[in-house]
Amino acid sequence: MKEIRRTTVNDKFSFDERLEFAETIPSRCYIAPDIFEQEKSKVFLRTWQLVGRAAQVVEPGEYFTAAVADEPVIVARGNDSVLRSFSNVCRHRAGQVAEGSGKRKSFQCLYHGWTYALDGRLTGTPEFGGVQCFEKETNALPQFKVDVWNGLIFVNLDSEAPPLAEVFGDLTTRVRHARMEGMRLATRKDWYIDCNWKVYVDNYLEGYHIPYAHPSLNRAIDYAEYRTETFPY
Repeated sequence: MKEIRRTTVNDKFSFDERLEFAETIPSRCYIAPDIFEQEKSKVFLRTWQLVGRAAQVVEPGEYFTAAVADEPVIVARGNDSVLRSFSNVCRHRAGQVAEGSGKRKSFQCLYHGWTYALDGRLTGTPEFGGVQCFEKETNALPQFKVDVWNGLIFVNLDSEAPPLAEVFGDLTTRVRHARMEGMRLATRKDWYIDCNWKVYVDNYLEGYHIPYAHPSLNRAIDYAEYRTETFPY
């Protein structure tokens, strides 16, 4: 008999690693707030997340804001033309130092006026003269890892995370036929779906429903050749 390989997660449930013995994870994983908080800290705050496009930050001073697992971030092109990402939370009383997108020479918190350079350095602290044991140099906005792939900007809040190129592996080769480097933004549409993120991903990652839910798409593809491949990341 083959050995059954079972993995235990958080001492709450175990699963058989053999795909042919797959089971649905417990329903609690889709509805429990504490599990969602764990996912934010262990998944979204430790992985590369798409935040914007390189075309938004071409010139020095151009920036845009985004959020990764509820953490506000800024992506900006510095005066040295280096692309950076850092926290959009003032080091003083946690006010945001930037909103939306555009082009600026610096970032300033609207709460108490603390000012930061395009590289995140703290440059201005109104009415803070004489304060002891305080140095501007040690109160810069925390920086995050940032990288560009095919004109898309990704940010990772985990300083120990592997490089984006390592995570994507041979994905660049696999999508080369799409010529993504020449694509430009045409429009943007946002959908807000009232469900746990795993419900949406579960649906997106399987083609089992395509012949029934998307008959026109089914006629356009070779469903018999549909395959799901897994990779390290």
